[in-house]
Amino acid sequence: MLNKKLINLKLNLLSLSAPNTPEPLSQAEPAGRLKETEILEKTLASEKPELVAVIGRRRVGKTYLVRTFFGSRIDFEMVSLKDGNMEQQLRNFTYSLKEAKGQKGPVEKAPKDWLAAFHELKEFLESPEKKNKRKVVFIDELPWAATAKSDFLTGFSYFWNSYASKSNIIVVICGSATAWMIKKIINNKGGLHNRVTRRILLQPFTILETEAYFQSRDISFDRYQILQLYMTMGGIPHYLDQVEGGKTAVQNIDEICFHPLGLLRTEFDNYLEGIPKNEAGNWQSLNQSQSWKSWSGYAYENICLQHIEKIKATLGISGMHTRHCSFLAKATEEREGVQIDLLIDRMDNAISICEIKFYNDVFSLSKEQADKLRKKRRSFREASRSRKQLFLVLITTFGLAPNKHSLGLIDNVVTMGELF
Repeated sequence: MLNKKLINLKLNLLSLSAPNTPEPLSQAEPAGRLKETEILEKTLASEKPELVAVIGRRRVGKTYLVRTFFGSRIDFEMVSLKDGNMEQQLRNFTYSLKEAKGQKGPVEKAPKDWLAAFHELKEFLESPEKKNKRKVVFIDELPWAATAKSDFLTGFSYFWNSYASKSNIIVVICGSATAWMIKKIINNKGGLHNRVTRRILLQPFTILETEAYFQSRDISFDRYQILQLYMTMGGIPHYLDQVEGGKTAVQNIDEICFHPLGLLRTEFDNYLEGIPKNEAGNWQSLNQSQSWKSWSGYAYENICLQHIEKIKATLGISGMHTRHCSFLAKATEEREGVQIDLLIDRMDNAISICEIKFYNDVFSLSKEQADKLRKKRRSFREASRSRKQLFLVLITTFGLAPNKHSLGLIDNVVTMGELF
């Protein structure tokens, strides 16, 4: 048995703030969201009622995706209140319905419960000017309204089963509480059982989608600059939205993460521990330190793990069943310990031992490094007792400069370009 530890590293999924006034629908495609947009296009083209669940942690862009795609087609939108009680949520519903109706003046009394609230929504959607059109209802952050004693799901189930399921309508519900959405909506055992017709799990941008996002904003970065930004901010659209053109990655990171008014000044406390909060320029000096080099190596490893399919494609094994993991075997009296950044256990009777190096230039292997790799390969063979063919793979930024130490040792090289 291999002593394996599967690495499942994901960046936080947080939702992107969207403009207050959605733009008219022109089959818009939010940059980097082609698969998700395709799902919404099929939903819009469908002639049957649709209940779409969009799941993903905050700041990943759920609201932006829905508003950008549907735009002015949205007939009713409600954004639930974080930490709001039932009375406040119902008042919020009343304000949202009044806005949808285009009414002005004082707000009418809120409905007494969610059953009454969704009955009012049903009557609004059945008004003469909307009755024969394909309607779109958008409820954002639904879990915030569906608190334990609110009976929200009772009202929503009534709305879907008695009206929406028989109407020309699209109902989109979003939630950042992924586990709650799966348990209470996707796997609902009551009135919403098997009612969701389409699901979207919105992930952070890949590094290629990040490049496309910057291009959509007419910001020109080379891929090394994009890699540095991705290492720091991940594929979170709300964070990437703060990046400005005409500045390097280091300048942007310094202003966004270290400046007292920077958006991420308070969101990366553990990353930034011990750094004065009132000083700019810290990133520019920090990125020359040994602690930064250690962090950058770890961050680059994370990116490689998130883009494992790209690595497999470069190795020519994209269609092959594989298992990937990190590997750690402690030293014993009989053998030395070994730690490997990434193993790809392949069905073609081979294992790729991947060494991941973040470097700001073409990497040149020294004799000492070559000896360590040979030792690592030998120690893995002894610890795993595997009879499979072992390939040494170097994953680095700008590639490998062949020399007498790398020839015959490094079997494959993957550069940062292959991750895009």
